[in-house]
Amino acid sequence: MLFRLLILLLSPLRPPLLHPFSPSNKLAAHQARPSSKNFLAPLCLLSASAILLASNLQAQQPSSNLTPPPAPPTTPQTHTPPSTSQSEEDSLPLNLDVIFLRNGRTAEGSIAGMDAGVIRLQKIVIPGQPPATITIPRSEVERIEFALTPELKEFLTPTSQPDLFAAARLWGFHEKFLPIPRSIAAKVGLRYANLLLQNPNPAIRSRSFEIFQNIEKNAWNSADRALAQSGRLRSLIATGRAAEAVSEAEALAEKNEDPAILIESKLILASAAESELRNLETKNPRWQEDKFIRPERDRLYNRALDFYLFPYLFFGTEIESASQGLWSAVQLYQHNGELPQAREAARDLVTIYPESPYAQKASRFLESLPKEIQQEDYETHAQNAIP
Repeated sequence: MLFRLLILLLSPLRPPLLHPFSPSNKLAAHQARPSSKNFLAPLCLLSASAILLASNLQAQQPSSNLTPPPAPPTTPQTHTPPSTSQSEEDSLPLNLDVIFLRNGRTAEGSIAGMDAGVIRLQKIVIPGQPPATITIPRSEVERIEFALTPELKEFLTPTSQPDLFAAARLWGFHEKFLPIPRSIAAKVGLRYANLLLQNPNPAIRSRSFEIFQNIEKNAWNSADRALAQSGRLRSLIATGRAAEAVSEAEALAEKNEDPAILIESKLILASAAESELRNLETKNPRWQEDKFIRPERDRLYNRALDFYLFPYLFFGTEIESASQGLWSAVQLYQHNGELPQAREAARDLVTIYPESPYAQKASRFLESLPKEIQQEDYETHAQNAIP
């Protein structure tokens, strides 16, 4: 490109072509030849101009070998999510139930119930609008995870004392979901049945039997079924049918290696022995003077006491069962007139399991004791008696 440009610029200075062998033209050719001085000056000037022009043209053309200048630093932009309107926030529930379908999909919302094999789910379809109710066939559902609402969480807390009408309402809603995996229906039913079992009214206590039986038969979780079985046996004892529960509880204690089931069966046997003990004493007010009745009475007393203390002595880390057994032993000691032994068991309960709900009952029991028994240290006397 540069060479062709130089040729074009220098072409006007070239002398006209003359025939070299024409005599008449030799002189003209000599006269037309410029001198070296006159010829070199314009040539240098034109060459410099051509080089400068070519340099400017080359600078204006882009080149792949040139590295582009670095781009100026940019400030990163933060994405701001769109705001949710107040009406949409009000229509969205704080806790969502999740239904897992067999095809791998999920549906979230608030479960309204189940009727005739169809689950009704309230779900937000249009943002800002009230939830719509959709139906899902039970046959398409793999499992359900219920949201733990504040009401449900409070109800399932062991230390709470919910109203029986509210408990019956919760159980009536969840009962139909017993066979569905991951549902909390069994836990709701067990909690409700145990509340009924603690009621002093025999008619109300008897209602717990059917609930335990239903959970034992239909719950999806084997652990919940085992708890329902022990609850059913306790219900038999509480309703005066201890003899029916003893043989089944003994079979559980012999065949099961699960510590939870073993402990529960021992507590059931203890409760059954205590029930028989009190019935025997009621029918025989003068049992202390009867040489035929007293041995049986003492056997039942020792049997109940041993089984009550079993969780505390052998599975002390099972806080709920150990504290329950200790408190039952305190009451049994008190019934037998052994206040020093009752005091020591209550002290162990308060000291070792202070967070247990039975610890508060033990504290009140200790405060109710006569001062001379409160101040007596039975363990110190026992240690001093050892030679």
